[in-house]
Amino acid sequence: MNYKFMKRLSILFILIFLAVEPSLANDTFELENEFIKLVVNNKDAMGRFAIETTQGDPLNDKDDRELLIYGRPIPWTSYTTILIDDIPYLFGTLDKRLKRRIQKDLNVGKVLFQRSSSSAIITSCQFEDIEVIQTLTFFRNPNTNINDSALVRYDIINHNPVVTHNVGIRIMLDTKLGKNDGAPFRMGTEAVTSEIQFSDDTLYDYWMTFDSLVSPNIVAQGLLQDPSNALTMPDRLHLANWGTLVDTP
Repeated sequence: MNYKFMKRLSILFILIFLAVEPSLANDTFELENEFIKLVVNNKDAMGRFAIETTQGDPLNDKDDRELLIYGRPIPWTSYTTILIDDIPYLFGTLDKRLKRRIQKDLNVGKVLFQRSSSSAIITSCQFEDIEVIQTLTFFRNPNTNINDSALVRYDIINHNPVVTHNVGIRIMLDTKLGKNDGAPFRMGTEAVTSEIQFSDDTLYDYWMTFDSLVSPNIVAQGLLQDPSNALTMPDRLHLANWGTLVDTP
């Protein structure tokens, strides 16, 4: 599965926005522009990230400085699984909160490095032969033609010249729009308020999520497919309760 994600989703997705100088707190790497802010854990759960608005929609002052992905002040609830030859590994490092929540051992790799620049936050993890590089950066939204979204990208490198490995990726995003920790979704014309799984032949190019379906103040869009930017459709998209997803790497 090749995933790229956009703004806020309780499962899997990508985002895109403009770049400004990054700010580095002791426990997080942060990067923001006038639309959104990317936050990556640099403490106990390295590599796990959250997304917030800065101004969000410049014409809407009700979506300023609001959550899109749960994670204040330090992200930990959203994590990515790397499946290598049918064995799941946690990307990044395992913290006590997630271990206590899942109550079972998880395979983890070794974080090789995590660094920030003026345009990206990059984390590299080694899983024996396989190196996986996570890059969070701003992305020019093809619908608005501005950098108002964030891209979550994974590059996979097999360092063994003779052994082939089967590798898959699951990105689990704990979406939270403003104060709504159970934000509803829309896939095409269909409003989604309960658990559902979409396969690649039933997915649209994008999904949307809202703090309210009736009178939304905060709206996010996740782009799943855009050939001009090498975004390919995932094998499936599963919208479900966070508790169901977090316990099943």
